[in-house]
Amino acid sequence: MTSNAIMQQEQIVLPMSNRRVLLGVLAVVAIVMLSLALRSKPLAPSYLQIEAMQVYGELHWVDREKLNAAVQPYLDSNFFSADLSGLKQTVESLPWVAAASVRREWPNQLQITVTEHQPVARWNNSALINDKGELFLPAEIPSDMLNAMVQLQGPENTYSELFAIYRELQPLFATRAADAQWSNNPEDAQSLDGLMIRKVYLNERRALGVELQNGIRVLFGRMNASMDLYNTAARFLKAFNGNLKEQAGRIGVVDLRYTNGFAVQWKSSSETQN
Repeated sequence: MTSNAIMQQEQIVLPMSNRRVLLGVLAVVAIVMLSLALRSKPLAPSYLQIEAMQVYGELHWVDREKLNAAVQPYLDSNFFSADLSGLKQTVESLPWVAAASVRREWPNQLQITVTEHQPVARWNNSALINDKGELFLPAEIPSDMLNAMVQLQGPENTYSELFAIYRELQPLFATRAADAQWSNNPEDAQSLDGLMIRKVYLNERRALGVELQNGIRVLFGRMNASMDLYNTAARFLKAFNGNLKEQAGRIGVVDLRYTNGFAVQWKSSSETQN
């Protein structure tokens, strides 16, 4: 009798955890191969080429033509291979641009968000300082902007120090100036309004001074670690608001280099007439 032998092929069954690992590896390999293929320009589908860039942000001073020219070369990129880091650096190198962010928008666009510098002060008539205390140099600064901003003047690399001093003193002087809004006396309003800071300066000997809108120069003396600028200025403003405001037009210099008081230097008769 001939017996039929039944040959059975043994099946290899992977545990569930191993199958998940295998599927994960295959997925990673597929993504890597697709990415490499798309980075090769001849293999990149035409619909994945960058066709447009959308720019977002409140732009008042950024030159739109220069911005368009700067990003134009990136339009030749592929959606996946576009150099977002390079594009970001290119945009941030433009005058008036404080920061930029770039993201992909499927299937063929890039979105650029631009943040402009917010100028707060001018530095030595050659540069501007933004609201974060950062120095930047626009290609062109409108004259009306220069005239409207507070000026910080001092030796090289002292702009951060002077900006911090301005930020400390400005609210104090501004509060006194705002009192003019509640005064029933027009002369009070005029004198108080002139208390706004127009200039903060530091000389080579590190002597600090402030010039006000009404032309008064306030001398704080040589900068040192123990100097209490805020309370020193508050002492002067209290006296000014009490007894000196009627004489504001005659005051030339206020010297605060005294421990328990200050000295006033009056303008000459010719200066008063002018």
